[in-house]
Amino acid sequence: MKNAKEGRSLRKMSAVLLVVLVLVTVGGVCFILLAVKDAREEELAGRFGSIELQIGKATDSMSRMNSYLVDILLNNPYTEQLRQAQTVNARNVAARALLSQLDNDASIWGFACSIAFYVPEQTLYASRFNHAFPYADNLALRTYLYARAEKGQSNQGLMWETAVENDTIYLYRLYEKNGVFIAAWIPCECLFADIQSSGLSPEAAVSYLLPGQPAEQEAGRGAVQREFAPKYSEIRIIVTDMPYLEWNRVSALVFFVLFIFGVIFSETLYTLWYYQRYIQRPLQAFIHHVSEYTHERQAVKKNGIQELNEAVSAFDTLNAEIKKLRIDLYEEQLALAQTKL
Repeated sequence: MKNAKEGRSLRKMSAVLLVVLVLVTVGGVCFILLAVKDAREEELAGRFGSIELQIGKATDSMSRMNSYLVDILLNNPYTEQLRQAQTVNARNVAARALLSQLDNDASIWGFACSIAFYVPEQTLYASRFNHAFPYADNLALRTYLYARAEKGQSNQGLMWETAVENDTIYLYRLYEKNGVFIAAWIPCECLFADIQSSGLSPEAAVSYLLPGQPAEQEAGRGAVQREFAPKYSEIRIIVTDMPYLEWNRVSALVFFVLFIFGVIFSETLYTLWYYQRYIQRPLQAFIHHVSEYTHERQAVKKNGIQELNEAVSAFDTLNAEIKKLRIDLYEEQLALAQTKL
């Protein structure tokens, strides 16, 4: 009859350990993936939020430049002298004074535009180039805006219009008041240069698209693409970047966790197999057929885990002691029989 309270089975404990190990590993991998997903979304939100902030600063500069150009036309005394000049010399003096003021104001406004003004009726043209832009582009844009001024075409509202020179998109404004035109232009790459310093990776790509122009390429595998529409312009900014926590890097961590799980799982399976083959089977033979244990034990090799080998050796010692006791008992019985005789 079996005892009411049996001891714990190593086999059952190992099986439970395997189940717990599988559950913990699956839960750990899920936790890592969820944590990485949340961290990735927070990272992208912070990065694109910084880009929106830089775009907002650029559009604020565009708004200030609008106000500056209007102020030049309406309130600048040199502009009024240009309107009222009756001689060539007077117009030239007023134009040089206006250019000098534009140079001085550039350091105050901090807006790196090229600026030109025109009085078509007096055939007066003057310009102040930003030499950070290609000189050929400056000349081409000035010529384009001269032509528009001669036709009486100027911008309406606050929107900056677009022009393309040598595959570079420029934004420009052209205002007119009482026959005096003033224009300003700047390439998008210069206006939105701070986007690249908004935490983007070295692999990031920033492209500027005209209205209705499709994106040149789709986001690659693992990359994230976001579109922005700056205020006061019709262009679109496409930012493509690779998150720092992209899945290729996370997969290494998941692989490491699975590798550790595989090692522990394999070791546990080996322990179960070793226990069943080299411990449980000889023990069952020992319990049910003590006499057959010696024969069964001779086929068992001593290999594997040291603690289990020690347990097997202990059972071998026990078996030897039992044999010795049986011999001693037999000898005692034999001596007793001889004594009786």
